[in-house]
Amino acid sequence: MTQPPAQTPPPPGNGIRSLGLVALHRLAQEGNPAARVELDRRMRNVPAADVLPAPRPRKPPAASRQPAPAPLQTSHAADAHAERLRLMAQLAPERDPAGPPRLVGLVLLAWGILLALGGLALLVQHGNAYYVFCGLACVAVGFLLMRCSWWAAHVHVGLLALALAWGWQSDGSALGALASALPLLVPLLWLAVPAVRAPLR
Repeated sequence: MTQPPAQTPPPPGNGIRSLGLVALHRLAQEGNPAARVELDRRMRNVPAADVLPAPRPRKPPAASRQPAPAPLQTSHAADAHAERLRLMAQLAPERDPAGPPRLVGLVLLAWGILLALGGLALLVQHGNAYYVFCGLACVAVGFLLMRCSWWAAHVHVGLLALALAWGWQSDGSALGALASALPLLVPLLWLAVPAVRAPLR
């Protein structure tokens, strides 16, 4: 028969307090009440930081370790958009500032030709060349407007003054002179349009 292992005899007196934790733990497992009490006392007095191991830092998940996406290149996108707008502005047809006076000049040319033809018909019947004069005056002003010449305003005002004097001499009244000069007076309204007047030189 095998004999059980002999128990370690407890140290006498205050020897329990001089033992280490390993020896106290062994005596407590062997059933020594003094060693168990001393072990419990020491475990209560030991700070938790000295007994429990410090937790290891957790590694971040794989998704969080991925590199952050590169920031959007907003400045480059804005520069590209501005360059595209500049190219579109260059390709767009430029507005001709001389367009409005030339358009009015073309209308006056057509009106003057019609007025002169009507004046010729009246000249054949009654022998008065007044409307032939008004028609030729409109043709002259229209021609100057087609060339964007500022002389169109001076010529138009001068010819209107001649037409008013002619009408005053023929009719003898201011109202009659104004009525007869309407073919030249109404087209003079182009002077009040800045888009027609500004490009003249």
